[in-house]
Amino acid sequence: MYMSSLSVTTGVLLLFTLSTTILVGCQSTSLVDPIGTITTAPSNITEADLNNEVLVFGRIRWIQNGVERSDYKNAYGWNIWPQYFHIESEANGTLGVDEKGYFTWRLPKGTYIAYHLKWFDSWDGWHRLPLRLAFQAPEAQKAYCIGTIIVKIEAQRDLIGGLWVKYWELELDDTCDQDLAWFQEHYAKLNIPIEKSLLVYDPGIPDNIQGLERKEEVADFM
Repeated sequence: MYMSSLSVTTGVLLLFTLSTTILVGCQSTSLVDPIGTITTAPSNITEADLNNEVLVFGRIRWIQNGVERSDYKNAYGWNIWPQYFHIESEANGTLGVDEKGYFTWRLPKGTYIAYHLKWFDSWDGWHRLPLRLAFQAPEAQKAYCIGTIIVKIEAQRDLIGGLWVKYWELELDDTCDQDLAWFQEHYAKLNIPIEKSLLVYDPGIPDNIQGLERKEEVADFM
């Protein structure tokens, strides 16, 4: 049965309080990593479909020059894709969102690093921003709310339309009350326990897959 309120998952990942703004300064961005398989969960998924897996839900909000985006996904595909690294299996993958930035990801249980965010500019193509976020989903056949990632950037274009990111920041927000209502509406037939396991930020997390594949570095920041 669904829990009437979400219980808070505690543990070694409580590095920052939520509703925290992470100031990260100026940076130009580029994309070099492969896209990979997009991971989402269909609305008709059942408890029987989840063996050693979990569902992870929340939201991404993108605010560019003070205007919130509304094109997270369209008829041509996704425009914002987080990249993840699963520590236990050392697997790397890409995560999708819906048209309003909400997501439900079907993943193996365990500990995850969201190391960067790919995003698409209609004039200038693909870019990326480092995320350096982590979350835990330790028990199979459960759903975990990880909250909202708010991306804020200030950018300007050069003479040929290229985009230069002058300043950007991340904000993590505990929006699980709202996210739970969205999740239950879209997965109304699913009957599994739901918990809160909020995203945390660690500046020591590498922003590329090569850095994450070095086990000694992963052990340090986890």
